[in-house]
Amino acid sequence: MRTSRQLIEIAEINRKATKELNGFLSLSALMRKEKTIDCIDAPGKYFLGQERDTLVCRLAEIARNGFGTKITMEDVENHVMNVDTLYLIRQEKKIIGFSSYDVLNLDEAFILYLSGIVVEREFQKHGFFNMVNKLALSSGNFDFVAMRTQNPVIYAATEKLVKRLYPNKEGTPESIRQLASIIARDYLKMERFCEETMVGKATYGTCLYDKVQRHPRADDFFDNVLNVDYNAGDSVLLLGGLK
Repeated sequence: MRTSRQLIEIAEINRKATKELNGFLSLSALMRKEKTIDCIDAPGKYFLGQERDTLVCRLAEIARNGFGTKITMEDVENHVMNVDTLYLIRQEKKIIGFSSYDVLNLDEAFILYLSGIVVEREFQKHGFFNMVNKLALSSGNFDFVAMRTQNPVIYAATEKLVKRLYPNKEGTPESIRQLASIIARDYLKMERFCEETMVGKATYGTCLYDKVQRHPRADDFFDNVLNVDYNAGDSVLLLGGLK
């Protein structure tokens, strides 16, 4: 059975728009004029046949443009169809980016897991990461947001979303390390996950980007504390406390 599609219409930048859509959950977001977001629950059941194939093809184009590498169609389909919720970011009806999420109930913690997010390069550094994640977080009373990344820019952006981000230079409490280990091993099936650093060795097998991403607030931490090997495909599991 298909689930209903929710369309979030946004007015001016820095103006909060809240809408009740067909009896579903009220959502709020900060977006620019002429931008919309589709929110689709259980996208693997909603999109079928040719519509599904066409959408996956378009999202693969966006992923390859955004990362600058040959992201496979199969990888994109897994990240956008085998998830709990998919968000499609549009400008003037054209899809320019997407993000996808799973909801995890682990060890009495309610977690929003960001499975994937990317926008076309033309629209990067426009605040979409913050905007769409705030929208997704407003859909539930989450304790944590989690994601995997090898991008210091994503780390710095996530710091702005949460009250406390792990890992960090001050150290990670044992309870957080244990929770991260459960996510890594039981949900993500990461075989070479280091609980102490929250780094997964050779997760991707290569660098996901055409060039290593840089951010002054996170570069030293990634390079010299976590010792992330970008070319080997290392990833860092981020866990951000929201309460």
